[in-house]
Amino acid sequence: NTNGQPAPQGRLLAWVDAPLNGARLPLNVPYPVVCHGADPGWMAAVEFSVNSSVAETYPASEKNPMLLTASFSWLPTVPGRTVLECRAQNASGAWSELAQSVVMVHDSIIRFCGM
Repeated sequence: NTNGQPAPQGRLLAWVDAPLNGARLPLNVPYPVVCHGADPGWMAAVEFSVNSSVAETYPASEKNPMLLTASFSWLPTVPGRTVLECRAQNASGAWSELAQSVVMVHDSIIRFCGM
C-alpha cells in the first residue's frame, strides 16, 4: 500500500479539525488549517491539498509519533466552494483515505435583509 494507495481500513487515519465542514471564510484572510494523522505504527507525514492540488506537506518532527498534528496557514484567494483535504502517510509509505472539509470563501460582507 505505497505510492498514494490507501492503507487498509481502520488502521491509518486522517481527519480535519479546522476549518469545520460548511464554514464560511473571508477572501484574502489567512486561516489556520489543522489536520491530524494517526497510525498504530508511526506517522511519517500529513499532506494538505486545496481542490485536489497539494499545497503543503508536514513531515513528522519527532521520532516514531503515533499521532501527528499538522497546522498550515492557508490564504483563500478565490471565492466560492473550496475543498480542503488532508491525508496521512505512515512510516511504511502507505497513505490514508482523504479527509475533507468543504468551505465557502466569500469576497464581501454578508448582507442581511436584502441590504
